[in-house]
Formats: sequence, structure tokens, C-alpha cells
Amino acid sequence: MQAAVSEGMSSAVQTIPDLLRMRSHEIPDSVALIQSDLASLTYGGALQRSRNFAFGLHALNVEPGDFIGLVFSNGNYLDFAAAYFGTQLAGCTPVIAPASRSLNTLMLLDQVDPVLTIYGNAREAEFLGHRIHKAEFVSAVEELGSRATNTNLPSSDEDRIAHVVFTTGTTGTRRAVWATHRNLLGAMEIHGTTKAVGRTDGEVLIGSFPIGTNAALAMLMNCLREQATIVCMDEFQPEAFCETARNLACTGAVLTPTMAQSLSQLDVSVLDLPRLNFIGLSGSATPAPVIDWLAGVLPSAELKTFYSCTEAWPSGMNSTFDSSAPQVLGPRNGNVRVVDERGVSVADGVSGEIELRVGEGRGWCDLDVSETSFEVSKKPVWVSTGDVGYIDDSGSVVLIDRRSRILKCGAMKISAAEIEAALLRHPAVSDAVCIGVPHPTLGSQVAVAFVIDHDVAAVEVLKRELRADLAAGYSDVLLQMRIIEFSEIPLLPEGKIDYRYVEDTVVNGRPAYERPHEVERPIADIWRRALGREDIGRHDDFFDLGGDSLTALKVNRSVSELLKSDIPVTCIYEARTLAEFSKFVLGDTEAYPVGGV
Repeated sequence: MQAAVSEGMSSAVQTIPDLLRMRSHEIPDSVALIQSDLASLTYGGALQRSRNFAFGLHALNVEPGDFIGLVFSNGNYLDFAAAYFGTQLAGCTPVIAPASRSLNTLMLLDQVDPVLTIYGNAREAEFLGHRIHKAEFVSAVEELGSRATNTNLPSSDEDRIAHVVFTTGTTGTRRAVWATHRNLLGAMEIHGTTKAVGRTDGEVLIGSFPIGTNAALAMLMNCLREQATIVCMDEFQPEAFCETARNLACTGAVLTPTMAQSLSQLDVSVLDLPRLNFIGLSGSATPAPVIDWLAGVLPSAELKTFYSCTEAWPSGMNSTFDSSAPQVLGPRNGNVRVVDERGVSVADGVSGEIELRVGEGRGWCDLDVSETSFEVSKKPVWVSTGDVGYIDDSGSVVLIDRRSRILKCGAMKISAAEIEAALLRHPAVSDAVCIGVPHPTLGSQVAVAFVIDHDVAAVEVLKRELRADLAAGYSDVLLQMRIIEFSEIPLLPEGKIDYRYVEDTVVNGRPAYERPHEVERPIADIWRRALGREDIGRHDDFFDLGGDSLTALKVNRSVSELLKSDIPVTCIYEARTLAEFSKFVLGDTEAYPVGGV
């Protein structure tokens, strides 16, 4: 099967590099990618850099069909794109390991065992280099390729595995997921250019998804399919996101529901985005109050939802948002079904687990198995999304909640998403997350972390009011609901809520999350890599997070190298939280926020 191309195209598009060649031929000087520092890459530049990278791989004796590990930080999208496309041009398969998740990166690379691993910069090499038997920097491979004399590249093979990505899976299981070029291109309706040639008024799409996630790769595919300029932010900061979207005249934005919730907490003036005509929300359903707010402040923007999962992408659903039915994922199609615990389809109106159809040419394996066999599906199979829902009278698929977020409290089953939506309707609550925590008699007790407006003085009165309102609307069991105030809801690198951090706070008394200040972030990154954790808050204790004398020495060495100064090895024992430790090693400089600790 070949991807559909417009009449008059001289060559068939069978692989992702074929599509890159086509775009480079049609619109070589149009900007394809822009990263956070505003560095950019044209379609022609992307092809040239990718070719150099492919030649460099061959000079390193890499063979077609080999697996190549790619470990890149989020701010390094242009280098990543050159390595991703270049690996495919060389006839190899990129294994995209998330640099933001060091332990998972090692697990994925150990399981797949690539013949060569490519680093984007020295930071990844410093932490992972001693565990990787053969590695190079992307710049060195490109430089080697630019001097190569053998410039032959292998022919296209649409059934070759196009990439391997990491996911925690729809049910929380660590997985490696792979797809062939045929699978990826089969979902694309690819046309030649018309007015896009030399465009100055073309589409500019902005997103903020970590390298290695399926969402980030989908953005990259959109760059080729839609001939749109893709703006890749390395970290989702609401104000910076809006400023970049405004300055670059972005016409579309792709967000997670959590990102959309963060935007809803901004002053309306920050969202002065006159060219924005499209907002796509991926993942779970977005709370109705957030949708209503976005529709109010961006009335000219169409709001759409995209529902899929890494194992099944690009199969899934999409629909235009209706704030009166925020849980509707889209109309039923041949790629979705609702089943009971036996895997048998249920009748319309009956709730069950939502499954997605996985097309030909995809496969996956759990990373805790002893052996990986890279087989792709020869016929459609079904994968659980981990969500519970039903099909309504109109034939639409309606999401109830994540299976893991339907809380069994005594005889009651309570949807965490419904509780969150109810809380967000209160004018004093700007953000909220609901979880279940163990309870000796109820099974689960409802617990809520919320962010409130700063002008709310009587917090305890507000908590009693919220308990009473929710109990009246749902069940008296919510009178026992535990409520913890956060300054902000903690997020994982990919923009999803960090439920483990919230549970640690509720159950174990962990300090409520506060994001590290800008000057603390390099030190927080060192802590993350040393401790193998992503969820580092300003008030977290190094040793409570699992630190010991060996990791303390490692942190001391890395911080000393970062600051080019000898840091006393005892300081982390005296200043145990990130905020205290940062102030200790940085001193009371003008750069450090006043009152920051």
C-alpha cells in the first residue's frame, strides 16, 4: 500500500523519508520546525541534515535494519528531527528513549539493545554514558557524514519498522511500541502543495510535548502531512506558551486537558491570540468549565478533541467540542468498541471498557519481559485504553473516567473526573485533582488536591462548604473527603498530572508541590537524574525521596561541575530540601528570588 499523493507526483511515497524528500522538493525554503530558542529548520535543511546524519551512520558501519537509540532533551527538537529522519534514511530504526525519564530510558535501551546510541548533548551522555556500550553525539555523526565519500542510501521499505517509542501504556505498564512506515503513512492523506509553496500565511501549529512521546511524534508527522510549521516548546509554561504563540502568529495549538486547565488560570489579556483558529486537545476529556472558558476568551478558535493511545495511534476518534456534552469523545467508528470483562462487545447504553483497533503494522511488548520479539501485527487487533465508557443513543462514544479513577467507596462508585468538574465550577477553585487513597472500611477514601484563588481567606470554611455541596450532589461519603491545598498541581514532563506526588502528599505527608524556581531548575535536574524521579518539588527532602550517601556524592560532584566551584560534601545533609540546598550553593545572589525559601 502506498500513501495517497496528488496527481502529477513523480514518485510514490512509501516511507517517512520519501515524504520528507517530497516536501523538500516542493517547498525547500519553507520553515518546517521552530524550537523554544526560536532556532528553525526548513524542509530543505531538514533533508540535508538528515542525509548527512545517514551518511555518518554508514561511516560508523551501521547496517540497514539496525536499531539506533536516540536520547535527546526537550529543547533540542531540530537535532532530534535530523537524527530521527536520518536514521530512517539510513534504513535503520530509531529507538526514541525519553531523556526526561532516565530510569525508563535505560530500561528501554537495555531491552531493545541498539547497536549505537545518539545523544543530543553532554547532559544525557554524562548520566547515561557509563551504561551505554557505544554512543555518539548527533553533531559528530553529522560532521562525519558531511565528509563521507559513499553517499548511497538504501531503497525504501514500507514494511520496515519506522520507530520504537516508550510508553507507560494505557494501564500504567512500561512498554516499547513500534510501527512500520506502512502503518504510519496509511493514516495520512498526503497531497502535493498548492498555495503552500513559498507561503507567508501558512498554518503555524504550537505544542509542548517531550521528545519521545507519541504526541511529539504526531506533531512531527503533521509537519510533513499538513505542510505546517511546527513550533516545539521544550516545557509548558502557560505565559511563555501564549507569548510564543502570539509572537509567531500561531494559527493552531495542541494541548492536553491539564495544559488547557493551566491556561484558564491566566489573565484573559495574556490570551490575546488573534490568529489562533484551532485548538486540539488530546488525551482524556476536558472539564466543561475549562472548555467554556476557552470558548469565551477565544471565540474564533474551533475546539476539537483527539482520542487515541500510543499502542493504537493513529487509530482513534476526533470530534468538535460541545460544552454541553464534554465527555463525548466522538462518533462510533470501526476503530472503537466498548466491551465487558470478557472482551465481548456490550449493547449501546451499557458501560464497559473502551478498546481501540490497532491497524496492521504495529506491535508492542512489556519491558519487564525477558526477551523482545519485534513482530508487527498482520491483522487488526484490539487494545484496552484503560478507560470506561458507553455508546449513547446517538452513536457517540461517551467517556466516564479512567478505570483506575473510578473510586469504590463503600457501596458507592465515584468518578474522580466528575468530582473534579464539580470542584472547578466553584468560583474560588482554580484547579483540582481527585484521587482515591486506601481506607480500612470504605476501601477507598476520596481525596482532593486543589488550588484556590489567593483572595480566599477562610480556607477551612471553603473546605467544609465543598464537602457539603459534593455530599448533597453525590453521596454522604464525601463528607469524609480529605482536602489538601496546593499552590499548583504537580505535572509530569509530558504535561499529565503527577498522581503519585498527590498521593504521597495526602497519605505520607509529603510537602505540597511547588514548582522549582527558574534558577533552581538546573539543580532540580541533577536531583532528578541522581534519584531517578521526575517529581521534584521545592520543599522535597533529598533523603525522603530515596537519596543516600552515594547519590549525595554524585549530586555534589555534578553541582560542583555545574557551578565550577567546590561545594562542601556535607551541605546536602544540612540543607536537605531543594529550596534550602539551592540557596546554600547559589548564595543570596540577585538572581535568586527574594523570599524564595
